[in-house]
Amino acid sequence: MSRVVILGIAGGGKSTLARRISSALGLPLHQMDKIGWLPGWTLAGNAHVERQHDRIMSSERWVIDGYGSWKSIEQRCDAADTLILIDQPAWRHYWWSYKRNITLLFLHNPDLPEGCSKWPLWTMMFRVVRETRRDALPRLRKLLADRPDKARFVLRSPQAIRAFCSEHLASAAGG
Repeated sequence: MSRVVILGIAGGGKSTLARRISSALGLPLHQMDKIGWLPGWTLAGNAHVERQHDRIMSSERWVIDGYGSWKSIEQRCDAADTLILIDQPAWRHYWWSYKRNITLLFLHNPDLPEGCSKWPLWTMMFRVVRETRRDALPRLRKLLADRPDKARFVLRSPQAIRAFCSEHLASAAGG
C-alpha cells in the first residue's frame, strides 16, 4: 500500500483510519476537507481543489481521506493501489457523528479545516450524513466496483476496521 484512498460518508471513521494508515505505513496524509474548505466554512472552488489534488497526485506515496470534487475522486481512485470504502449502517454514522461532536465540543479537533469553527457541525452534520448516504454512497460503491484491478476493501463495521488494521497495518507498525 503506497497510494491509499479512503472513502465513505461522514461519521464512519475515515479520518481515524486514515491517520492510522498514515502512521503505520509512513504515508503522507491528505484530508480533502482541509483542502475543500476555506476559513469560515467557505467552500473552495473546484479549481482550487483540483490544483491541490494534482499536486498530491504527482507524488508517489499518499493516503487521501475524503471527497473533493467527483473529478478528483475518480482521478485518485484511478491512481491508487488501494481503495477503502467505509460503508457502515446509517445509525452508526449518525451516532459516531453525534459522539464526535460531543467529545470534541471543548477539545481541539485535528480534522477541522483551518479557520473553521466546530459550531456549524452541529447544524450540518446530520444533514450531511443523510444527503451523502442517499446521494454519494451509491456512486462510491460503483467507483470501487468499476476498479477490479485495485486492492479494494469495504469495511462495514468497527470489527471489520479493526481486522483490516490488524491484518494490514500491525506488521508495518512493528507488531
